[in-house]
Amino acid sequence: MSSLTTLSLTKLAPKYFSLNFFLHYSLFFFFFFFFSDRSNPSEAQSCKFGVIFFFFFFFFFFENLFLSHFYYVYFFFFFFFFFFFFFFLITYYIMFFFFFFFFFFFFFFFYYLCILLNTL
Repeated sequence: MSSLTTLSLTKLAPKYFSLNFFLHYSLFFFFFFFFSDRSNPSEAQSCKFGVIFFFFFFFFFFENLFLSHFYYVYFFFFFFFFFFFFFFLITYYIMFFFFFFFFFFFFFFFYYLCILLNTL
């Protein structure tokens, strides 16, 4: 059992204890405190929940799936996130829900497209 644990830790160490790991969590805490508006607690809590949901859902569930195919998809969604997420969240709260709809639509479209292209 100890050898199995050691083997799994050595496989996980290069991924979860690297510069990539540090950048992900530094961005996460930056956005967490960026949206903490003291003047409107309910709005701040909803914004924090959305940011927490996005980062945990994106980095821990989908990262390994499409990073193994093409890296440019990863940068495309960072571009999409930084330019559209803040615009919809800060200016139009209704568009925030449309953002998640279009984000996951385009994500699954490009993800399965990458799988298809990788299998050709």
